[in-house]
Amino acid sequence: MPAAAYSTCLLFSLIECARISNINPEEYLSSIFELAADTSGWTDSNWSELLPWNIKLIKKSDVSTVLIA
Repeated sequence: MPAAAYSTCLLFSLIECARISNINPEEYLSSIFELAADTSGWTDSNWSELLPWNIKLIKKSDVSTVLIA
């Protein structure tokens, strides 16, 4: 149970940080989950690049794309 509570807290924190950064949380989560699908060889700095204040969502037609700052 503690692991589930930790995961939920992390997810809600990302959602609220996206809102504070004026990023649509649904588009943000969708984009970072797509980017994180293949994380082999990632370091801690790769993960921190996906935080809301380090990215910018670009709308291309109906698909959002992440630009890492």
